[in-house]
Amino acid sequence: GGNKCCWAWHTPPSADRMLAEKYNECDTFCVVRDPVERYVSAFLYAGGKCDSAEFAEHAREHLVALQSNPYMGGCHFLPQAEYVLGNRSVQSSTKRPFCQHVLKMESLTHDFNALMKRFSVPLRLKKHSNTHKQCDLVIPADVRASIEDY
Repeated sequence: GGNKCCWAWHTPPSADRMLAEKYNECDTFCVVRDPVERYVSAFLYAGGKCDSAEFAEHAREHLVALQSNPYMGGCHFLPQAEYVLGNRSVQSSTKRPFCQHVLKMESLTHDFNALMKRFSVPLRLKKHSNTHKQCDLVIPADVRASIEDY
């Protein structure tokens, strides 16, 4: 994933007019998660080590870089609001959130199954499991706040 664009499957509708138009033609769902957990997951996915000091140093530098290039890392670090609501300019023209059904990672199995039932879709998620090994980082308060504010 290049530094100036999103991978196709991570492109928010606000970044692509045709995609935004398609999203407005149907009901959509998206999965959101705690911003800090999401950031840690993306860090580990990109090869980061389960090391609190390394994570804190990386996050401090990376969050500064994201301010000038939010698309770096294939858009893994774009704020989730970009996918749900869009950015201000695109959202104000559509008057509708891109994602009408917001599912939470913490209750994904329940939320997904309830949505499928609501739409009479015979599809069920038996169990959601994250393939990353457990990593309990000690995240400094300033880093946690920076991730949450981003």
